[in-house]
Amino acid sequence: MREDERDQAAPPAGESGLHGEGDQEHDQAAPPAGESGLHGEGDQEHDQAAPPAGESGLHGEGEEGAGAGRSGASKPPGPDGEGEEGAGAAWSERPPAPAVLRSSLIEFELRAEQEASLPRYVGSTLRGAIGVALRERSCVTGAPTCDRCPHWQTCHYGRVWESPPQPEGPRRFADPPRAYVLDPFHYGARSRFLPGDRLAFRLRVFGPAIDRVPWIILAIRDAALSGLGRGRARFRLIRASAFDDQREPLLLYANDRMAETARLGVQELRPVRTRELSEPGRVTLQLETPLHLTDQGATSRAVDPVVFSTRLLDRFDALLHFYEDATSGIDRMHIRRIAGLARVVHHDLIPDAFRRHSQRAGRVPMEGLLGRVTFDHVVPELFGLWKLGEVLHVGKQTTFGFGKVRVLVEHVI
Repeated sequence: MREDERDQAAPPAGESGLHGEGDQEHDQAAPPAGESGLHGEGDQEHDQAAPPAGESGLHGEGEEGAGAGRSGASKPPGPDGEGEEGAGAAWSERPPAPAVLRSSLIEFELRAEQEASLPRYVGSTLRGAIGVALRERSCVTGAPTCDRCPHWQTCHYGRVWESPPQPEGPRRFADPPRAYVLDPFHYGARSRFLPGDRLAFRLRVFGPAIDRVPWIILAIRDAALSGLGRGRARFRLIRASAFDDQREPLLLYANDRMAETARLGVQELRPVRTRELSEPGRVTLQLETPLHLTDQGATSRAVDPVVFSTRLLDRFDALLHFYEDATSGIDRMHIRRIAGLARVVHHDLIPDAFRRHSQRAGRVPMEGLLGRVTFDHVVPELFGLWKLGEVLHVGKQTTFGFGKVRVLVEHVI
């Protein structure tokens, strides 16, 4: 298809009337009406929404001006969101802005149409398949990569799924964090699916990606029908749901159609003190998917509280910087000091390693730590930051679902 023909392309009729702020700027036509009334404009209508149970303590109730600076854009990107080193102090020159990161959680359920054999960690398979489908729906140039693409800031694929590197600024800022995290429900639990079996996973999106959720849903539908895994086994998207302020599911897609009136629940993320820990105490990090941290260029073989805390803060600041044009204002050195007070009292960690298949790079090694590690002398301020890790994930390969943690208070008798 010629580029002038691509510029007029739109999804097939009846797929979506869904749009968000900024879609009108896209070089390609918006999805035609008929599939949904879901949209992302009017953030003030979403401020009361919350995610499912278990992700409390990370909202921004009472935060004024949370919509400021949400254009997301053309300023130099923040540090790598997958765990590379980066100093939050580099952004201190920007005037303070509300440190609130918008986020939405969407749950998907697929049904196997054929017998399927998937990798034990399906996050890598899902990311690749969804990316291909989203690119096919979004790309107006047909170029093999997004490098130097003039349309990437308004492209659903380039802006959300790949976020191409930026040539300006220090090298550690060259790879901005992606605007999403895949969250398979059970790490390594299942690889063989028979016809009729269900495959469920969650996708969390940040900032401007919220307005592109309708396109992501349709890309997941396309990816499932095109086939997953080496055998390209066909799946069908059964439903996609978000959550309202009562943590009840909001149906976005069912019966092969987008819902007509559903809205996304939008959560506002920032570190806050919670009632779970009111004074210094004992806290366990439960590593539910491999945690891959680096320290001075080397892979960490243990969970150091200082490294964990600074990588998490770097990720939060990078997401704010790139997608909300804001900074947390959190003193990185202060976080290092209070994290240095924490002491390991117990750990039960095991290394996990495997290889994933990449169309670009072939067999790519993946590694990280699983298990539990318990710290004493964790102060409430640090606990509030750690709770963000339940939503943002921490370390490398977060887009695949790596670095998923649960932060639990241990009550010492």
